[in-house]
Amino acid sequence: MLNVTELRPGNVYKQDGNLYQVIDYKHQKLARGTAKAVLKVKNLNTGATVRKAYQSGVKVEPDQLETVNAQFLYSNQDQIVFLDNVSYEQFEVERSMIEDRLPYLKNGMEVSLRKHEDAIVDITLPVKQKYKVIDAPPDARGDTSGGGMKDVTIETGLSVKVPMFIKKNDTIRIDTRNGKYVERAK
Repeated sequence: MLNVTELRPGNVYKQDGNLYQVIDYKHQKLARGTAKAVLKVKNLNTGATVRKAYQSGVKVEPDQLETVNAQFLYSNQDQIVFLDNVSYEQFEVERSMIEDRLPYLKNGMEVSLRKHEDAIVDITLPVKQKYKVIDAPPDARGDTSGGGMKDVTIETGLSVKVPMFIKKNDTIRIDTRNGKYVERAK
């Protein structure tokens, strides 16, 4: 068992039959009251993000996730298919589980699958990924009222704000955690 004050972002623990991954940890001590740990956690079974508060001294059961490197193959109506790079085994993941990361997936992309008891509970994309710009409006010279940014469409269909100098067929690097432009790729 692990004391909640020892939890840090990235740790995984089990409680009430659910797996939780710690996203944020804050230790609070108010005047005469007992200390408490306030956690922002992601329920790996449902994908929901919730806040949990525990009194100091409460113990939780730590858990480990197996990480498998895989390649994105294709998606259909309700499932996403990945291929294990070592065993060549195919994994199917519910589309709803990774709906927020779906716009960043492209064919052949390397991802990390996190498994618990042979069930995939989380998918980690590379932090920075290259994408080809398939549609970009012409830049209007001198139009900096919008901060010098314009919307372009990348190969996955996602619309991204980029600097004015980016043109159609350029390759750009995007941060897959927040969808922001990082740099023009070479």
